[in-house]
Amino acid sequence: MNKIKNFVFAFIAVVLVQFAALAQIDPPADTGPGEFGGGDNATDAPIDSFVWLLLVVGLVYVFYKYSSLKSKKVS
Repeated sequence: MNKIKNFVFAFIAVVLVQFAALAQIDPPADTGPGEFGGGDNATDAPIDSFVWLLLVVGLVYVFYKYSSLKSKKVS
């Protein structure tokens, strides 16, 4: 029962975060649907500036989880 409760809470949290993130998207007036921006920077995606930070956080999380799982196997 505890696993189901955790899954439901996680699912609700993901839905709320996604709804809030999508509600904040406001494209400039000179762009059509599906376009991120016009002019010189037309190829930039909204997440483009912090991809390196996401990569670093992801790698740290993977190494942390791997080391904790490895230490549980030894014990």
